[in-house]
Amino acid sequence: MPEWDNTKAKTLFEQIFTNYGSKIDGVASANDGLGGSVVSVLKANNLAGKVPVTGQDATDEGLQRVLLGTQCVTVYKSIKLEAGKAAALAIALVKGDTAGADSQASGTTDDTQLKTQVKSVLLTPVGIYPDNVKDVIADGYTTAAKICTTSALETACQKNGVS
Repeated sequence: MPEWDNTKAKTLFEQIFTNYGSKIDGVASANDGLGGSVVSVLKANNLAGKVPVTGQDATDEGLQRVLLGTQCVTVYKSIKLEAGKAAALAIALVKGDTAGADSQASGTTDDTQLKTQVKSVLLTPVGIYPDNVKDVIADGYTTAAKICTTSALETACQKNGVS
């Protein structure tokens, strides 16, 4: 989507929807904001929850759509876990312990500039569905108060153990 802009994404998806309408089988959105733009167009055409839409980042709005069934999944990457791993690497490197930093690597990534493999700490993102939204809250990333904001969401939260 152009510049990760939700408004531009909505306009673009409206154009796509105008051209393809019922031929759209699903939408893989790069993040929850873009997914929300897609869902708003689908909702205006009575198709929200009928066409699978994905997102990423486990935003409050994305989690709400997952609970309501208008977005089938969001992807969560624990900031606590990422920060902890980054801090451990930084400490090792500041101490000059490159072997210690290298030992924390769980894989490699391509450095396209140097044309080489770089040892990397690769973490596993988690798919968030209605039944594990509570895990995002338990991790401290957001709160039930920010998610369960309407009567429909309160019902969905209760059903899925979000508190």
